[in-house]
Amino acid sequence: MSPANPSPLREGERVVLRALTREDIPLWHAWFNSAEVTEHINKGAFPNSAEAQEEMLRALSKSRNDVQLGIAVKETGDLVGIIGIHKIDWVHRRGDISIIIGDSRYWGKGIATEAISLMVAHGFEKLNLHKITAGMWASNEGSRRGFEKNGFVLEGTLRESYFRKSGYVDELRFGLLRRDWEAGGK
Repeated sequence: MSPANPSPLREGERVVLRALTREDIPLWHAWFNSAEVTEHINKGAFPNSAEAQEEMLRALSKSRNDVQLGIAVKETGDLVGIIGIHKIDWVHRRGDISIIIGDSRYWGKGIATEAISLMVAHGFEKLNLHKITAGMWASNEGSRRGFEKNGFVLEGTLRESYFRKSGYVDELRFGLLRRDWEAGGK
């Protein structure tokens, strides 16, 4: 595949996870500046420049404590989101997963659920993690459903952690242990 269409790192039924490229920066940049996309995540309070996004891509590609991948539709190759495991703690074998489906045409279609499944497999099989955690705003029902469908369990609620519109919302913290993932049939 060409640099604009890198080879998939993980391939599912409908999506592939692949390396991000400089060509992806305009989309990624637009998503982080979209009020619709950032409504339920900790982004969007400050403008995001293309230069800052490029620097983030450079930093992530050098990091050994973060794995950030693009989510592309298998049929078309279109990039529709990003997913990553961050703050990887190599001593305790854990990391925190993040996901954004930036293309709203793909919301509610199971794309995030499949991408989470692929990223979890990467975290446990390739990175040899013991536990993967996820945090989200309580207002983000779609994200919550995607993680629950992948076996994540609610481990705690951090009250009024984020400001949204005219009030505060709780942060939900989910976790998945490798043994539970393996017992669930992967």
